Amino acid sequence: MCMVRAFLVGGQDAWDENLGCLAGAYRCTIQESTRLTPNMLVLGREVRMPAEVIFGSTSLVPSETL
Repeated sequence: MCMVRAFLVGGQDAWDENLGCLAGAYRCTIQESTRLTPNMLVLGREVRMPAEVIFGSTSLVPSETL
């Protein structure tokens, strides 16, 4: 929820228009308790983000170490 609050600072009129982007960002964030992303827990793999499709891999950590 902190991510949603931070995104809404300054403008709360169109929060629902960007909810998909926020959900995607949350799903690829490593969770402290599991040390895995929600994508990995639910799907068994990481999902490529739009920036990765357009610009190539943006990962700073090789996927083998996750």
